[in-house]
Amino acid sequence: MRFIMTLSVVFILLLNAKPTPIDFNASYKNSISNQTSTSNVDSPVVGASSKYIYPADKKRIDLTIPIIIVLFLLMMVGIVFIPRDKDEKVIEDLQLDALRYAFEHKYLPLWLFDNPFNIINYLLDYREEGIFKWWNMLRNDPIAYQVLDAKLDMDDVAVFYTVKENVGYMIIKMPKPKIYGDSYYIGLIVPQERPLTKTRYFTLEYVLDKYNQPTTNLFEKTVNNDYRDYGYVVEPRTDLFEELIERIYTGNMQLPKFIQEQEKRSELLK
Repeated sequence: MRFIMTLSVVFILLLNAKPTPIDFNASYKNSISNQTSTSNVDSPVVGASSKYIYPADKKRIDLTIPIIIVLFLLMMVGIVFIPRDKDEKVIEDLQLDALRYAFEHKYLPLWLFDNPFNIINYLLDYREEGIFKWWNMLRNDPIAYQVLDAKLDMDDVAVFYTVKENVGYMIIKMPKPKIYGDSYYIGLIVPQERPLTKTRYFTLEYVLDKYNQPTTNLFEKTVNNDYRDYGYVVEPRTDLFEELIERIYTGNMQLPKFIQEQEKRSELLK
């Protein structure tokens, strides 16, 4: 950037410069000050005979325009090859995610499984404002979180919390989904006993069925960063969503066959 700025300044000065008329018949003087003010050619050796004068019939060539052209070309070359700011290069090289997807499917489950009680207590203290704070934290640091800038419509965000048999159910209502994979609801389940191993994370997402019609699908993000697709279609209502994830958590609902097989394999690997 300094290189470009320097060339720009030189370029502007040359455009605005008014060359001093040169008297080609003036005799050469030994004074150094007179040498520099009347000529841009190589200075004669100090002490040379004063008989040397500029020939009257030899005009000086004005190199102002060629110099400006050369400097302009150098500036263009400099723009191409000059090192970019580190932050600009990092942002260009990153594969940035949509902020909503990153929030719902990457960072919120990551924070939850890292410290369940901390997340629940934070949301109890700040409620909807807590979601807003998290959202802005992500969007204000795209290099750290690798997300695209996007605003959150806070008018549609709501946070609900209930406790049943020492298990906390935190329901986060998100703005109306716009694209495939956006969540209607996010469900955090944190038991008071064994929270690090029994905490669960659910999303009720906007999907398209085989007829390309909009519908909902329940997914679970596990502590091992795996997804479980329950495939259940429910109306996007807070009470129905909470009831559904509670039934899954307490084992009062028959899970799909492939989910049961996953559960058995997980038990065998323990």
